[in-house]
Amino acid sequence: MKFGGTLEHTTAGVEVAIVTVSELLRDSQAAKLGVPVGSILKLIGQTNITQVKTMAEVLDVLSAAPRPVEIAMTVPRPKRDDEYDDDDIGAIMMEKQVTPGTDMAIMMAEQMKAEFAADYAAAAAAEAAVQAEQKNAEAMGNFVIVTEKGTGFFHFEFFADELNARRAAAKLWCCWVLFCRQGGALNEVTSGGLGFACMSIRNHVLMQISGVGS
Repeated sequence: MKFGGTLEHTTAGVEVAIVTVSELLRDSQAAKLGVPVGSILKLIGQTNITQVKTMAEVLDVLSAAPRPVEIAMTVPRPKRDDEYDDDDIGAIMMEKQVTPGTDMAIMMAEQMKAEFAADYAAAAAAEAAVQAEQKNAEAMGNFVIVTEKGTGFFHFEFFADELNARRAAAKLWCCWVLFCRQGGALNEVTSGGLGFACMSIRNHVLMQISGVGS
């Protein structure tokens, strides 16, 4: 890798070094690992590179670091489909040594645009799914009372807080178990009611836990 850098003055009056990957050497390990140009170095070994003052210091730290060298860096996020332009595609083609204007260049440009669009659509869909799942979980609440109303018929009732869940449970005469949802797990808080169904409720939740709240 080749590095470039600047010394930035923050609003707090502190000088911070911004050392970036400016170029990847052909056939180097960085090139094989796909290190993006523009990545910002944070640590070389245990040394905080943002605290150095000159590029010479960076190279000294790199030379003195134990082998294999461990480098921590932040990687620039991929551009969205609407952020890519012909200059970006032209730069990629130049890197791949493709002659502009040829049939191969035109075909590659269309293929890259399609790939960018597909990547953006997939990322947007994944993000939307995560947000929908979070909203669904928030709407249902983190506390759930599970009852068995008839053999093999289990009922889940969600509550936003433990106090309201306990109040609802106190009104039940049948067996019930109160769980608290923490991440993907349901942890038992307490249980009650008349009868012997609590064990079957626990067993059912244990078997179905991956489907609760989905």
